[in-house]
Amino acid sequence: GKDEALIEQLPYVQGGQVPCIAKRFARAQNYKGEEYVNHGYAMAVKTAGVKFVEIGKVDEDGLPTKVVSVEEYEQAFIDNPDAKMVYWVGYAPPEDIALEDVMDIAHAYGARVIIDASNCLPPRENLYRFIDLGADVVCFSGGKGIQGPQGSGIIAGSQDIIDSIAMQSAPSHGIGRVAKVSKEEVVGQISSFIWWVQQDDEERMTEHHRKTGMLHNSLAGLAKMSDSYIEFPDEDNRPMPNVHVKVDPSTGKDAEWLIGELRDGDPAISVVGHARDPQIVRIDVRLLEDEEIAEISRRLHEILG
Repeated sequence: GKDEALIEQLPYVQGGQVPCIAKRFARAQNYKGEEYVNHGYAMAVKTAGVKFVEIGKVDEDGLPTKVVSVEEYEQAFIDNPDAKMVYWVGYAPPEDIALEDVMDIAHAYGARVIIDASNCLPPRENLYRFIDLGADVVCFSGGKGIQGPQGSGIIAGSQDIIDSIAMQSAPSHGIGRVAKVSKEEVVGQISSFIWWVQQDDEERMTEHHRKTGMLHNSLAGLAKMSDSYIEFPDEDNRPMPNVHVKVDPSTGKDAEWLIGELRDGDPAISVVGHARDPQIVRIDVRLLEDEEIAEISRRLHEILG
């Protein structure tokens, strides 16, 4: 809230950390396959005096299914009557609990809903869709789809929460000290946002698909690749096309090998693996220039050709 004395005490909260209900997060493992106790998001919210109460099942590989039922969600409030917050991502599989239910049930138990929409732009309608559904706060990345400074972002929502966030800035920094941005980033964010909202969504998506198809079409016939395809929407049901490149298992190589080869080459190229297939890398070229896409294709031909 806006109690300055309590704000100054963070991350120490009288009565212990405040529960925040969230979907189960994926867990990182060390080289022995042992799961790390604290994942990144859990450590981050501890600085705000919060702890996650995770719900949702895992599959046979120990990965979150990303699907939660209404019953599971409501039971979390019954089991944690002190829960005052819900952290929810703005995209999910079609069979997941509806966002409307996420909002309605949380509000029935007196909890506020924070939507992580960092990678939910485009489409432009997401700027207001989550708030129209009942979200208390929505957080957008200032980079990613908006293409502004990567260290910036936009928070929208209820005035009382926005006011309390503003109180974490100068002159009484509190825990907000570590999250400060420069005036240059602020100007860059505003300029990027103004430019972004002036673009046509349909034209933007057409261009994203053109660039993705450009890379995909250039990869036919690579000797060490068993498959290549475009996934849309992506594996998290986000409206963004990705090229998936599958390393042929008969080579004895996997996605980690290809990731390393691309990273350590010239130019250095950073790609990510697939959550459920150790042979696949995902490549997102939406925001690249055609010349950069051609360079990625050239490197893949050098490695997999």
